[in-house]
Parts: sequence; structure tokens; C-alpha cells
Amino acid sequence: MDQERLSHAKDVSNGDTENGQSMHTTKRRRKRNPLVWLVSRAALCGAWIVRVLLYLLYGICGFILLLGRGILDMCRGLVVPLGKLKHALMQPVRIQMRNADRVQQNMRAARHKGKKHFAAALLKSAHTYLWGENGLMITIFHYVVPVASLAFLVGVVLYGAHLQYGLVVQYNGEEIGVIASEEEFDAAASEVHKRIADVELAEPLIYTPKFSLTIVNDTSDYVPSSVLADRMLSSSDAVLTQACGVFVDDAFVGAVASNQEVEFALSERLADFNAPAGATDVQYENAVTFRSGMYLEDSLLDTEEMIEKLTASERYRSQYTVQQGESVVQVAKKFSMAESELRELNPDLEEGECQAGDRLTVIKTNSFLPIQYTERMTLTSFIDFDSIEVNTSSVNKGDTQILVPGVKGEKSNVVDIVYVDGAEASRKVIRSEVLSEPVTEQVGIGTYTAQPMSKNTVLRGSGQFSWPVDGGYISDPFISDRNHKGLDIAAPAGTEIYAADAGTVTYAGWNAGGYGYLVMVDHGNGYVTVYGHCSMIYVSEGQEVSRGQRMAAVGSTGRSTGNHLHFEVRYNGMYCDPTGFLRVNAD
Repeated sequence: MDQERLSHAKDVSNGDTENGQSMHTTKRRRKRNPLVWLVSRAALCGAWIVRVLLYLLYGICGFILLLGRGILDMCRGLVVPLGKLKHALMQPVRIQMRNADRVQQNMRAARHKGKKHFAAALLKSAHTYLWGENGLMITIFHYVVPVASLAFLVGVVLYGAHLQYGLVVQYNGEEIGVIASEEEFDAAASEVHKRIADVELAEPLIYTPKFSLTIVNDTSDYVPSSVLADRMLSSSDAVLTQACGVFVDDAFVGAVASNQEVEFALSERLADFNAPAGATDVQYENAVTFRSGMYLEDSLLDTEEMIEKLTASERYRSQYTVQQGESVVQVAKKFSMAESELRELNPDLEEGECQAGDRLTVIKTNSFLPIQYTERMTLTSFIDFDSIEVNTSSVNKGDTQILVPGVKGEKSNVVDIVYVDGAEASRKVIRSEVLSEPVTEQVGIGTYTAQPMSKNTVLRGSGQFSWPVDGGYISDPFISDRNHKGLDIAAPAGTEIYAADAGTVTYAGWNAGGYGYLVMVDHGNGYVTVYGHCSMIYVSEGQEVSRGQRMAAVGSTGRSTGNHLHFEVRYNGMYCDPTGFLRVNAD
């Protein structure tokens, strides 16, 4: 037994010794292969770097996916594409992680087979991990190359966007400058046309240009259109000279050697102009400009000749139609004439006034360079009134009558009047103030239809009162043979009786003096109308009635022998003949 224990102890001791030797050998082996250890660690670091980068991409995709879920209602269609994008981005991560694990497993397995096997496995694993079908470098290449290409493209675009380009102009076989756009050449060609407009040429001076694109370092390299025009003229065979062109409203008039004397003469003409007191903005109507450059020798004028041309003017007679509201004084002022001069040219006026539509002889001035000025005046003008139609029973149907006359309003206007060559050219109202409002005209359209039964009944009175019965005929006139104080109009019982004019009912009821049922209307102007022998009364005392309003019905009450209306007109208590106030079938 003791011998077996001793043998076992030796075996254990020997085993420990062998294990210790093995560990010592491994440590020595590790110390003996630092390069292999460095390559192994580099591969692991590379795997971790790729893992971090891909996890960063994974986090970005996760954030986008989370954001997409937050706005799912608005862009639900993005969730599926983003999920696929996330899967596509994570696939290389998973592959690299599997490759890194496989490398580590291969290295652990090769480590127990010896140094040569470990080195060979390490090199093979590193090559496969970096350059294999799904290797690290291939994966990086797939991501880096598109990004680098995009960055390069953006850089090229940005670089090109900051460059300045110009057009080189080839004209008549010569390069004459660089311009920003073809519009510059068009402006120069227009300038050349103006300079040669009044000159007859044997050959044309405008040729077809050729343009080529170039890069411009500074905008100062561009040639202005005026200089380009000079070069276009210089490239021709025409005889040119350096001069100053005169333009009126951008139209070429001619060229002079120097513009100083011309400018002085024009300024002196303005200073000597006899403008009315208070006139402002005395200036030429047209803009005069001077441009130095190359001009055809045939367009050059002498300074005195140019001044005479620009300051030329003539006075001539013309016909003018007088406008509504204009007087002789106003017409004379309109053409800067004295009133006596206007009357002398128009003997028919004598001392009288002109009327709208009259044709008057006036003096007008026509200048090459008209002088204009502005005069501020305060004028009174009328405001037209409106006219409306109003249906009224105070007028017989088919007739019209002015119920309210229209009255024009008045307003005060502060006006700037522009005169050109002494004649009014335009006016502008600066401010206005209404002095009186217009009164609207009211035209009454007759609706009153009560007329005598027969068209043969003709009354030519004033029309102040209307026929008071719907039909009927005159059965007994005023006075007649029994001192009759009214007009009897016979009509069937119950026929409607109307107010002859607007007024106030002063009596409506039974009259014991023989009138029977009686209505009296006071019209407020001294006139009172009386309606007797009524069968029915529809109004009451104090009631306001309008012309043509129904008040009663024909009857035979009181001292009466038949159905009729006894109609009276009284003025301040005096009995009047009603026919003098009735107008029927007379027009």
C-alpha cells in the first residue's frame, strides 16, 4: 500500500513537472514570436474598428428608423425601405463579425500544431479576412469609393460654379473683346445702328459675330457695350473720327467735336425761357445725352449747326374745340396766349364768351426740343348728380315728372398742370375737397291709372290734382245753372274714390248739410279738396294720405238723386272750378 502511494506521488510529481515544463515552453514560445502576436492583435483591432464603424451606421439607421416610426402616419411608406436599408447595412457587419470569429478560431487551432502551422494559418486567415470575397478591405472599398466619387463630383460642381465665364466676340475676322452675355453685343449693335442711322453707306457695317466661351478671372475684363460699339466701327473700313454723339431720348441726332458749347447753349435757353410766376420743374421734355466714342465722319456737325438744330422752333395756327366750362381767359392761358391776341384771331368773339363746341383759332409752338414746366393751381369743378326713377301715383301712368331736381355738387381741386411749348399737355389732381354734395335727381314714373270712362272727356287744367274716380263721367259741371260749387262725376255705386293729391284728412264722416258721407283733405298749401255723397269711407280724421290713395266709395248719400261723387276744390276758403286743376286726355 505504502509503495503504491509512493508511486502515485511520484506520478503526480512527475505530472506537475511535465505541466510546468509545458507552460514554461508555451511562455517561451510566445516570447519567441512577437510578430505573429502583433499581426494577430492587428487583425482583432481591425475587426473591432470595422465593428465600431458599422455599429455607428447601425445606430444612425436605427435613429432614422425610430424617427420614421414617430412620423409613421405621414410617411408610412418609408418604414419598409429604411428597414431594408438597415438590413443591407448590417449584413456586412454580420459578415465581418463572423470572419473575425473564424480568424480567432483558426488561430487558436493552429497554435497547438506548432510554429509553422500557426504562421501559415495566420497569413492565410489575414489574407482571407482582408482580401477575401467579403473581406474587410473589399467591404471598405464598396463604401469608400462611392462616397469619394460623390465628394469629387460635388467638388467639381462647386469649383465650376465659382468660375466666371465670358463670351469672346469675333467680329469681321477680329477679336474685339469679351462680354458677359449676347445682350451686351445686341446693345452695342443697337448703338452702332443709331450712330449710322442718318448716313448713307456703300457697304453694311453690321456683321454677324462669332462667340466662344472663355473663363474670366475678373469682371473688369468685360468690355462695356459703348466700347464694343467703338471697336465694331473701328473694325470696318468706314472713315471714323473721335467725337461726342448727341442723343435725344436715346435717338442719335449727330456728333460734334466737343459737347461743352452745345450744353451751355441748351442751359442758356432754359434760363432765358419766360415761364409764368410760380412755375416749377422748367426743363426740356426730352432727355438730351452726350456719348463720347467713334463716329462716322459724315455724321459730324459743326457746333453752331448742332445748336441751331436743337433750339429750332416754329409757331403756327391751329384749331381748338372749346370744352365744357371753358372761358376765353382759360383757353388763352391753355396756349400761353394773351386774351387780346386770342380775340384778335377770333373776331366773332368780340367782347362775348365762348361756348362749348366753338372752334377757335389758337397759336401753337413746335420745337425740336420742347420746354415744359409745371404750374400748380386751385380749380373748382362740378360733381355730376345721379338720376333715379321712382314709381309714383302722383303722376298718371305713362307720364313722367321731375319730382326732385338734380343739383351738381362742387369740389376744390389742387392740380399740377404740365405745359409743353406753352400748351397744356396734362394735369394731375394732387388733392380734392368736396365743397357741396350733389343732389340726386328723382324722376317720377306715373302709376296713377284713374281716368274718365270716355277718352272724349278732355280736360286741359294744370294737372295739380288727379282725376279722383276710377272711371265715371262729368254729370254736372261747376256753377252750371244752379250755382253748383263743385264737379259731379257719375259712376256706379261702390266705385273707388282716390285722393286727388297728398295731404291730411281733416274730416271723415256724416255731414248733415246735404253732403252725406263726406271726406275733406287739406293739402297744406291753402288748397282743400272735398269728396261728398260717399257710400263708404276708408280713412279717418288726422290720417296722412298720398296721391291716388283709396279713401272712399261712390254713393248717393245726403241730398242726392243718383250715384255720383261731388268733388270740390277750395283755395283759402274760396270755391274753384276743379277742371282748372285736372288734366286728362290732353296730351
